[in-house]
Amino acid sequence: MIWLAFIFIGSTDLMSAEHTSRIIGPLLHWLFPTISPFTVLRVQFFMRKLAHVSEYAILAVLLYRARPLLFALSPVSGLIGTTVMIVAGLALACAAWLRRHTLLAIAQTAAATAALAALHYSVYTTADLEPVQRMARIFAENRQANEPSGTYRAFVRNLVFYTGVKQTDLIDEAEAVAFLTQPQRVLCVVPNELLQPLELKYNLHLRRLGEVLYFNPNGVRLRTLLSPQPERDLETVWLVTNQ
Repeated sequence: MIWLAFIFIGSTDLMSAEHTSRIIGPLLHWLFPTISPFTVLRVQFFMRKLAHVSEYAILAVLLYRARPLLFALSPVSGLIGTTVMIVAGLALACAAWLRRHTLLAIAQTAAATAALAALHYSVYTTADLEPVQRMARIFAENRQANEPSGTYRAFVRNLVFYTGVKQTDLIDEAEAVAFLTQPQRVLCVVPNELLQPLELKYNLHLRRLGEVLYFNPNGVRLRTLLSPQPERDLETVWLVTNQ
């Protein structure tokens, strides 16, 4: 999304040839004091054309690198999205190379629209159900009667819509322990990183009924964008019971 915003800014008058020449020209003169005005113009021309391809190529690379985190992404949709972004960049570069100013404006709009549609299609077209839907399916398969069910810092707002069952929102550790130590059978959805400490600290004997992998956007850090690692950035969420 940040890079898409950068592409949008780059297509506005802020990054037009008139404005960028005020930066590129003095920089070239500083690096090469004897450079001719004609050479400066040619360098600026090629740099701007290369930028059109590069910005969409970088977007395609970012999507490709994010594949380990988009674990539900089907290979075909990912390939289609990446290809569309590269083609959009090449088409924009061709329009700029031909110096068709009217065509360039249309090409910029079309390329941005194609890139956004490709990104949306690639990310949201999945080969399987979303994690919360898979958890809802596991929940339905293991619910025996009307036993209480809760969520502890996972799928808090949306699991109820897929299960049709009211979920108790367990806010802190004390509420989670009190819920899981009830004499009756209960079901609880809890991340693995919170489940293990609970079991060790309070000597809980919980039975794991099913798990899903989940990418939490709220946990995205700069290192996630620069070097995505599934084993570090994906959460395992369990459905457990106390009996």
